[in-house]
Amino acid sequence: VQTRGAFFFLNGVKTNLRGEYAAFGDPWFWPMEHYKPENLRQTYRTLREKLNQNVLRWHRFPPPRFALDLADETGHLIVAESPLYGRGFYMD
Repeated sequence: VQTRGAFFFLNGVKTNLRGEYAAFGDPWFWPMEHYKPENLRQTYRTLREKLNQNVLRWHRFPPPRFALDLADETGHLIVAESPLYGRGFYMD
């Protein structure tokens, strides 16, 4: 990953980032079957081929390793949030 001026390069290729976010394992975002290892590869492919997305931000919780590996295989850039999600005003 590299930036040159206003441009983003992934593996040396100039890339425009287009994406969405989801919370891993949260049925509010996607039906639960999409999060299973055997289905997630196809979910990534659908995001890429039908929605023209190449980046996904996993919201709230870091995704499991298999989700990152499958993203790498399907050419998705993953932005994972810190497990320290939240702000001070959420704490007692």
